[in-house]
Amino acid sequence: MMKIILFTLSILFMSCNLNYQSLKEDDKLKYKIHKYDEILFPKESIFSISPNELKSFIKDSEDSLHLIIFYTYWCPSSKLFFNRNIKELLNSNNISLYLINPDDWIEKYSYINYSKKNEINIPTFTLDINYFKKDLDIHEKIKIFLDDFLNQNGEYGGFPLILLVDKQFNIKINKTVLCYEEGLCEINSKIFYEELLNIIN
Repeated sequence: MMKIILFTLSILFMSCNLNYQSLKEDDKLKYKIHKYDEILFPKESIFSISPNELKSFIKDSEDSLHLIIFYTYWCPSSKLFFNRNIKELLNSNNISLYLINPDDWIEKYSYINYSKKNEINIPTFTLDINYFKKDLDIHEKIKIFLDDFLNQNGEYGGFPLILLVDKQFNIKINKTVLCYEEGLCEINSKIFYEELLNIIN
């Protein structure tokens, strides 16, 4: 119990000072989010990503379609979507799947635990903290990331945000599946999910 209290206090302390560079060296190592490296995976399950790196992954992929899901471990809509759909998406062989969260380094272990709990056996990503010049909220970060990634000024919002793009970065799907509780969603998530599967299979 004491360990849990101390860990919680340390998180609260660090959340008051979200400057990674101000951490002690041991804490920097502990919370460092590496760039993706197949040698590190599955030892590390979460990696840092920038728009150009995502572009490179897609250009180097043999798949013609690329499903990008922006999610959070704490958002009810994300949880509902993952609980219902993630297993089938993870087993799809026809697409490249990128799971990206907009939270900061301080949430590293929350996402690692979330991946384990949901049996996500692919690398997941956090937006590169060095990519943004100043502190922004998560929605602003996603907007900047996607505007740079897609070279356009698009409309994006909420979680989970589901984008399907082809090799030329044309958007096939741009949807947010907002669910407030089981069965109460702003769009019919079952129909949307069936449409998504029809496109990628």
